[in-house]
Amino acid sequence: LYQETITDETTEYRLPTSVVPDRYVVTLIPNLDDGNFTFVGTVEITLNVTNATNSITVHANDLEIDDESVSVRRLTDEVDLVVLGLSPDPARHFFTVTVAESLVVGQQYRLRINYTGHLREDMGGFYRSYYNVGTEKRWLASTQFQPTSARRAFPCFDEPGLKATFKVSIGVDSGRHALANMPVESMDMN
Repeated sequence: LYQETITDETTEYRLPTSVVPDRYVVTLIPNLDDGNFTFVGTVEITLNVTNATNSITVHANDLEIDDESVSVRRLTDEVDLVVLGLSPDPARHFFTVTVAESLVVGQQYRLRINYTGHLREDMGGFYRSYYNVGTEKRWLASTQFQPTSARRAFPCFDEPGLKATFKVSIGVDSGRHALANMPVESMDMN
C-alpha cells in the first residue's frame, strides 16, 4: 500500500512521455537596470512523438506565457497546427498545449513559446545576484537549473530522463558580459 501511494503521488507530477524533447533553442534577455529585475524569453523545442497525442505538456513555473505566441509546427512540411487550447496547471508546474490534430509517431514538431519572468532572489532558475565594487552595487543574472529549476527560466521538459541538446542565446546591454560553460558560437553586437 505504501509503495502504491508513493508511486501515485510521484507520477502525478511527471510529464506524459508521448512527446519528448530533441533540441532546445532558448533566448533569454535579462533586465537588470531599472530595478524591475525581469526577463524576456523565447523557447523553441524540437519534439519527437513516441505515442500519438493531440497535446504537449511542459513544465513552467512562475513564467508569464504570451498565449498569442504559442505555436506548434510540423517540421516535415513546415505547417503550423491549429492550437485549440492552453491549460496552465500551476500546482504541478504544467503547461499544456492542445492542437486540433493528432501528432504523428516518428514525426518531429516544434513548439514555440514567448514569455516573461522575474529574476528571482532564491538562486533557482534564472535569478539575480550582486557584487560590490567599492560602494557601488552591481547586478548580475545567473542560472541554476538542478534539480528542477529550469522550469523557472523557460518552459521545458524538466526531468532528468528527458535529455536534449541546447542552443542558448543571452541578450545583454552594452557594458555587460555574458559568460557560459560552453564555447561561444557567435556574437551579435546589435
